[in-house]
Amino acid sequence: MSYSKDTDKNVSLSVRNLWQLEELEPILKEVVGYGFDAAPCAKLWISSIGRTPKEDEGRSGIHSAGPPWRAVDAGWARMTKEEVQQTCNKVNAKYIYDPQRPHLLVAYGAPHGTGLHIHYQVHPRTVIKIGSNG
Repeated sequence: MSYSKDTDKNVSLSVRNLWQLEELEPILKEVVGYGFDAAPCAKLWISSIGRTPKEDEGRSGIHSAGPPWRAVDAGWARMTKEEVQQTCNKVNAKYIYDPQRPHLLVAYGAPHGTGLHIHYQVHPRTVIKIGSNG
């Protein structure tokens, strides 16, 4: 899967470089790709992968916990809260963030940050759920 289903103009150079490098947690590209395939739109974008600790100040810190990078923010134009929730539900039905902490989600779409988007996050122990049909 490429870093975007649209064109280069929707992805900043730093995001594109991080996506193409092998400095991502291995399952992250699979999770984001599954989320992109589950989304009701073909023109998707990635807005954030790695941040400096200063850029991540006051936030969870997962975007600055790398390399390997473990989080991606993504979305699409005119996305609705319902579409975001449906996409998150599909991703979370397939993946477990950390079997030791099953309450944590791989895809999070509740309002947070600077606008409507899906926050994808993985852990070194992220796995596909047994019996998932994704």
